[in-house]
Amino acid sequence: MFARAARQLGVDTNVVERGMNALCHILTRAAALAAPPECLVDGLDVTLPADVLCKLQEAYAGAAPLLGQLVSDGLQLPMFHSLEWRLQVQLAGRYAPMGECRPSFLLRLHTREGESGAKEQTHLLQADVSNLRHLTSELEAALLEEKSAYTRRISRRLRS
Repeated sequence: MFARAARQLGVDTNVVERGMNALCHILTRAAALAAPPECLVDGLDVTLPADVLCKLQEAYAGAAPLLGQLVSDGLQLPMFHSLEWRLQVQLAGRYAPMGECRPSFLLRLHTREGESGAKEQTHLLQADVSNLRHLTSELEAALLEEKSAYTRRISRRLRS
């Protein structure tokens, strides 16, 4: 995604990606604090030409209301509603060796968006046994991480 910009600037792709991440961080922090466009880069050790700084301030002034709303609302992720699953076993086929069966799971995941759950989406997923085991272990690790003291401390700070 950043490769084309990096080629035009004559720098490494990682430099462009880090620069964009830093710019996004500055803009979201400024929107969260409702900072005026003139104070956008105050306190930062950034030397930008005057015309570039003016364009950045104009872009921030235009996007500040939307950024402020996004920051205050937070991410609205879909919520789990239900999961249906079916075990399928391929006994024979053109690419299946004789006498070897290939089990796979077909999963139908239902999610709802919004607090009222007005919009429901259905996702169809297929996974073989090894991928499903890996997914299970990753989800269990995420649940264990959620119970860690570090995660609880961060979630407490985010709530207040």
